[in-house]
Amino acid sequence: MKEAVGLACGLFIAALTNIGLFTLTSTPLNAGSQICKILNRPNNEKLYLLMPLGYPADDATVPYRCEDSTENVQHTPQQHNDMRKHLNNICKVYE
Repeated sequence: MKEAVGLACGLFIAALTNIGLFTLTSTPLNAGSQICKILNRPNNEKLYLLMPLGYPADDATVPYRCEDSTENVQHTPQQHNDMRKHLNNICKVYE
């Protein structure tokens, strides 16, 4: 079942991107049951993935992703600040 959910989510993300919406996917970790309770969902439903949706900021960029593991990557303070700015632009929330 998880594979079907993953495939459906991938297709949904592609469709969203096609119309200009973007998302950051996240797993609910141990908060799934609490989130379902807050949203008044029935007990037979299970939360697999969180997908907040929105339009990106005009100046939003995608941070550079290294192929090495994060333990092997060293960033200068300037690179760290630049990445933080990029992430802040991506994560802006509009009311």
